[in-house]
Amino acid sequence: MWMENFLIVSVLISLSTWKLACKAHEETTTDSSPECKSVAGVMPDGNQTRELVCLHGLPYSFTEGISGSFGLETVSGLTVLNWRDEEFDAARALGGLPELRRLSILNGNLQRIVTPFPEDARLLEVVEISGTSLRAMPEFTFAGLPELRTLDLRNNALGYLDPDDLIAVPKLRDVYLAGNQWTCNENSVWLVNSSYGSLVERVVDRDEMRCWSPFKGKPLLFVMEVMQRLQDECQQLVVCDCELVYVVNSATLGGGSNGSPMSQQQQTQQQTSPRQHQRQFMAFATVNCSHRGFTDMPAFLPANTTTLHLEGNQISDLTPLKINPVYKSVIDLYLDDNEVECVGLLDGTFWLEHFRLLSLRGNKMTDFATYALENVLPHSQTAASLYLGNNPWRCDCQITPGFQEFLIKYPYLIKDVSEVKCSPENGDYFNRQIRELTRTEICAPPAELEIYPLDILNIILAIIIIWILVKFTYDYYVFKNTGKLPRIVHLIP
Repeated sequence: MWMENFLIVSVLISLSTWKLACKAHEETTTDSSPECKSVAGVMPDGNQTRELVCLHGLPYSFTEGISGSFGLETVSGLTVLNWRDEEFDAARALGGLPELRRLSILNGNLQRIVTPFPEDARLLEVVEISGTSLRAMPEFTFAGLPELRTLDLRNNALGYLDPDDLIAVPKLRDVYLAGNQWTCNENSVWLVNSSYGSLVERVVDRDEMRCWSPFKGKPLLFVMEVMQRLQDECQQLVVCDCELVYVVNSATLGGGSNGSPMSQQQQTQQQTSPRQHQRQFMAFATVNCSHRGFTDMPAFLPANTTTLHLEGNQISDLTPLKINPVYKSVIDLYLDDNEVECVGLLDGTFWLEHFRLLSLRGNKMTDFATYALENVLPHSQTAASLYLGNNPWRCDCQITPGFQEFLIKYPYLIKDVSEVKCSPENGDYFNRQIRELTRTEICAPPAELEIYPLDILNIILAIIIIWILVKFTYDYYVFKNTGKLPRIVHLIP
């Protein structure tokens, strides 16, 4: 260990001197041809060691542009600053360095390693490629390095790394991967997969890794844990599809625990505690169960489900929204083209007080329980969209006026208000927008007189009563003037 520290200190001193020289060189010339400089060192046992520091890449022949005369077989360390080319041919560059134990490529335009590291470099113990645009490497790039212990690939443009390529390196101990452009999809789930646990433990800075696309800037481990859990739980739904759609920082949305901005001390604690920082992120998943033959709403949903698609099923009962706790996290619910007839049972429920979007287009609703939403909307901070179009709405004086007032009162909420129309059963009102109907139209008396059986009976009874009164008056008149009794009196026994 003391010997390794001695070498590291020597190299750092040499690099500092060479970087100053490089800076002066860049300021005085535009020539970017590769050139190298050798630095001699002495091991504690008295043996000599050689460090090679190069600028802009490696010359075609190591014997050109190198100050100092020595054999390449004695070079134990190689540092390249500001790599000029887009490619690095490891087999060609390292084939003549049998004693090389440390390789560093710092900064530059490097984008691809085109060949795996050769067996000639089998003594390499440290590989550092940092600050470049490296985004592609061949399969099993480092498999030919049996002595490799430290692999530092920080601050490049890598989007994916095959874990099997690292497992193939037997003595690999420390891996550094932060600062790259990681793609957070199923290809990176190995970082939270227990079958790769031994390898993951060797990724020293895994808590500092961040997603680049999608979920840019979000902790990679947190996103992968959520994605892995979502995949596992989605299998319980069998026929549904699940997708992690976005991740947000709850601390950014709400500030501190009391909603106030975080103090400098809190921010520092977050920066020094990645695990604690990850817990402050929230995941939002979408579950798509559309057109899957559901007759009831699913009894189970994966964690973090915020959007649920149930279009095109045969669902009529919304009771799960009232009694099943898995729906508390669902804020966007699509129930288009089902068989829902009423939403009144949702009155006073947690779900209705916290929903953001509810789509009930194309169901079987003839009237709407406006009281359920009237109790919620005045103080709701989440309700944003309500879709009610293409339902067979009943239009009459009993139901329509209250519904019409609701449509007019919340135009910002009901996104398809122009499609809320009277059903064909409403005769003259068919296909009329409910919000545009006038009160006199809805509640006007019938234009034609309609006679019902009860009306005929009443008329007959009225005629009989009138006839009796007239007959009684006539008989009384005759008796008064002639004394003659009515005939009916003679018929009475």
